[in-house]
Amino acid sequence: DFIGFYLNSSEGNSLASDTLYSYWKTTRAKIYHSIDELAETSSVIVAGECVSAKAVYQMDNIYTLSEIRITEVYKGNVTSGETIQVVEMGGRDTYGEYSRHCFMDEKDFTKLTYPDYFKVVRGADGFWPMKEGEQVLLFLGDTTGFLKEIDGTLYGIIGDYDGKLYLQN
Repeated sequence: DFIGFYLNSSEGNSLASDTLYSYWKTTRAKIYHSIDELAETSSVIVAGECVSAKAVYQMDNIYTLSEIRITEVYKGNVTSGETIQVVEMGGRDTYGEYSRHCFMDEKDFTKLTYPDYFKVVRGADGFWPMKEGEQVLLFLGDTTGFLKEIDGTLYGIIGDYDGKLYLQN
């Protein structure tokens, strides 16, 4: 399902009157109820900083490909200081790029059109993809091969947003 809405604030704090926020309502195969469940399922658990995040398109959908510089390793065959690639549902881009790469049925964006420069943020179940500078704890699984254009190891977040925790003040 697709749910679209427009907000006057950028994910809760600064003004973004030129941004459309929307998200998919997902039906997840597995919901994780504890850190222990996430840890057991994950092949890699790391803390780190998102050093880059870019929109990538595949199968009429937008995803975010992030590079995470690892600061702590809790599980898995990765090392502190290493940068890994992580993919997640949703992304940030312009309306022009989004509309060129993604199928949009009539109900998407309530049939309104936006200028190509207008910003679009897509998420899953009301959660937004990572962005540069964020400190995260990630529970990951190997999804190598999911994105056609990526060579090397690619990780996906276990349980979608269940396996992505943000550093809080």
